[in-house]
Amino acid sequence: NTFREVYSAQVVHDDMHMFGSANSIFYAINYDCHKLWQFSTSDRIKSDPLVHNGNVIFTSYDDHIYSLNIETQEVNWTFPRIHGVGKIQDPEEQTQAQTAQPAVQNPPPVEGQQPIPVVSVPTAKKEDIQPGDFSYSSPAIGDGMVFVGNLDHHIYAVDLETGAFKWRFKTGDTVTSSQLFYNGIVYIGSKDTNLYAVDAKDGQTVKWTFKTGGEVLSSPKLSDDAIFIGGMDGKIYAFEPT
Repeated sequence: NTFREVYSAQVVHDDMHMFGSANSIFYAINYDCHKLWQFSTSDRIKSDPLVHNGNVIFTSYDDHIYSLNIETQEVNWTFPRIHGVGKIQDPEEQTQAQTAQPAVQNPPPVEGQQPIPVVSVPTAKKEDIQPGDFSYSSPAIGDGMVFVGNLDHHIYAVDLETGAFKWRFKTGDTVTSSQLFYNGIVYIGSKDTNLYAVDAKDGQTVKWTFKTGGEVLSSPKLSDDAIFIGGMDGKIYAFEPT
């Protein structure tokens, strides 16, 4: 029981189920629902995680993207970088932490009891590029990069191995849609009613833009060499890949 809503879909890796919760915690459980480990962020996790080469990548409303090594249980990187983020905490060391509400600081001790350990993201040392909240947009990968939409109207591209900032592309409204990468192009749906096809190399070259009749909150999918996406105007659109 996470004691909060679970919007995130589960991703399975070597009989391990991983997902995030609105209680700000990312979980790994086995088929018997026994908790294997957990990692605490500073805000809600609503997007679906992505597994790639033994790593799991996910986002949080705390304005960060996280990459964790599943086997070693260590943080590979965060974007923006957070100095001091250590290993994923074993659940035995976090038994009572982060239950009904996400905690950022250790609660005051109760007389006669041991302090409850709370593991959370330390204060970030800010970088020049500061994204807003990462919400429902789930990570997509291509050409050695991770692509994620943000509530600050941008899509961000960071290095898959290091989390280093590559570029960001601004739309006219929030991006809760997940991106599709195909043949060097990133396809982006935005609440501004548009679908964008952007060159993944620089994030600035717009191949084309298509305006729908409503907000684009769904995510583009590739099938039978065509890209499909739904809009809030009640229509499904199909496009030839660029």
